[in-house]
Amino acid sequence: MRIVATVIAVFVVSAAGAIGAGMFEADPFSVSVGELRITSDTAAEMDFTLTAPPGHYVYQDRMTARVKSPEGVSLEDLLMPAPIVKEDKLLKEQVKIYEGAAKFTAKLKIPGREEVEGREVVLLVGYQGCSSDMCFMPASVRLRARFGGGGVKVAPARQGDGGNRVRGKYGVVGLPAIRFTDSSGKEYIGDRVNGKVHAAKLLEVIAKVASGNGSYEAKSAIEVSAATFLLVLVAGLLVTLTPCVWPMIPITTSIVLGSKKPGTGMGFVLSSSYVLGLAAAYAILGTAIASAGGLVGGALQSPYVVVAVSALFAAMALSMFGLYDLPLMNIGSGRFAGGGVIASFVLGGVSALVLSPCVGPVVATLLMYVATTGNALAGASLLFVFGLGMGAPLVAIGTFSGAIGKLPKSGAWMVEVKKLFGVLLLAFGVSFLFPLLGERAEWIVSGAVACVVGLGFIAFDVRRKGGATLPRAKLVVCNLVIMAGACTMLFAPRRDASNGAIQWYRSFEEAGRAAAEQEKPMMIDFTAEWCTACKEMDAAAFSDEEVIRTAEGVIPVRIELTAAVEVDGDSP
Repeated sequence: MRIVATVIAVFVVSAAGAIGAGMFEADPFSVSVGELRITSDTAAEMDFTLTAPPGHYVYQDRMTARVKSPEGVSLEDLLMPAPIVKEDKLLKEQVKIYEGAAKFTAKLKIPGREEVEGREVVLLVGYQGCSSDMCFMPASVRLRARFGGGGVKVAPARQGDGGNRVRGKYGVVGLPAIRFTDSSGKEYIGDRVNGKVHAAKLLEVIAKVASGNGSYEAKSAIEVSAATFLLVLVAGLLVTLTPCVWPMIPITTSIVLGSKKPGTGMGFVLSSSYVLGLAAAYAILGTAIASAGGLVGGALQSPYVVVAVSALFAAMALSMFGLYDLPLMNIGSGRFAGGGVIASFVLGGVSALVLSPCVGPVVATLLMYVATTGNALAGASLLFVFGLGMGAPLVAIGTFSGAIGKLPKSGAWMVEVKKLFGVLLLAFGVSFLFPLLGERAEWIVSGAVACVVGLGFIAFDVRRKGGATLPRAKLVVCNLVIMAGACTMLFAPRRDASNGAIQWYRSFEEAGRAAAEQEKPMMIDFTAEWCTACKEMDAAAFSDEEVIRTAEGVIPVRIELTAAVEVDGDSP
């Protein structure tokens, strides 16, 4: 029971971190108040520090400050630190930003020392910042400090009234933000798009909504289908059938059970403890990788990074084909004394760090997938299920000791399982390139890769000596794959040219009437002049021919928020 409680605690901690990481922050920036000091009979200074989390930045020209109270005290100047200057390719100009912690000093004009002694100063500070794939609404904070010390505090950051109205109705906390409604105006909450996305992802959502399959319900915290969990579980089971893992199962079982021969019940407990330790370690790893998904997602907006990741998958696939072995981590492979529940659990956790040439590429692929989702709860759950799949055969063997003698003998069949994973990894790597390709190019590239794989297996793998059944079957399959690949390239779909651009409505009311009259769903795109990520989506996603063509199935309306969400410094 103690070991089960431990696993539950590990998973709850992972889930808690996941939920925290998965929440969409309305304002990720923080402001702290420093010293308020009188520098002369008519002047004072207040320090404050604005901190942007990793991967975020604040624009210098969006920094504002104003004294709210008391009367007689006013802002004379706002001293700013030296900014970072970067080139904005879309705006075609240099922009000045702050990353990390930036310290500011508000120079105040006061009526006199005696007049302000002991009184509280309220300074309104406004700012606006972005991350790699989103620009947040302009926000303001109230900084409070008292002359003579004490009373230093910061009111929570808030957006202007326009921003609150938008956020209240459509849950918009930053831009780009795209919302979809049915023809009656009811929102498809489950199809919200927050932040910059590739054309392929945008196309997928628009096509789903246009076909009448929009989701009114919000997505679950995990956002992963049951089929995906089943696929990961099967992958864990198949990994045990590879030549790096299968021969080690009897050895691992003997270590877990110890020198004694426990009964069926104790054998089940010990082997289950080992597997739960293994799965828990994978869950922690999945949580950590997925929690960094925001940084990974930002990096994957670069075509160069996407190509590099795809090449990495290809390299791992080639290692599964047996061309070479990738240098992988092998930590904690020393001897452990088994026979105890806690020892078995610890052994399972440590064994997760032993990545063999067969297991490593599969785990790396799964980690890359959960990193792209940015959902830590999904990462923990998927890796936990993968660990359970890997450990299922060991539980069966540990419970029924006689099953060891009935295991299939090691042989060439395990190499074929390993090669199957190589094909799957190669397919995953090719699919990773899809956001950079048009629909026709996706078909052509997929067909070409299928032909190369089929020819490669015929040239280097299929052996026809002795007339064995397996080589003949493989030869037939390879020829079918080559034929399918060739047909895919030859008959790749050709589309008529699009009209050139999405024809946006500019009035929400007019778009709503058109949606009702034409019985089409509505696509609402929120944008602003200060939103660099919005301009990037215009250039890369909304200009895509497939997106433009698919958008003909919805009523597109663009809502301009440049003026609507300016921070109101006088708001309470």
